[in-house]
Amino acid sequence: MSVVESLKKSSEGLLMTSESDCPFEVFLWEGQAQEPLTIEKLLRLTDHLQNSPAEIIELEYFFRNLAQ
Repeated sequence: MSVVESLKKSSEGLLMTSESDCPFEVFLWEGQAQEPLTIEKLLRLTDHLQNSPAEIIELEYFFRNLAQ
C-alpha cells in the first residue's frame, strides 16, 4: 500500500473542525520536492493570487484544538 493510499484510509471519515467541518483531502504533488515549500510556491501550486493571505504555523498549533 502506498503512503497516499495509507493516508487516505487512515483519514477516512475525519473532519477538520472549523466553521465548515471539511474532510481531509490527501494528495501528492509529483516532482515538487526539489525546492523548499514556501508560501509563494504553495499559492502558485494551488492557483491562488500571490497576494492571497497565507501564513506558516507550527503543526502543534494547527492541531491545538483537536488534541485531547
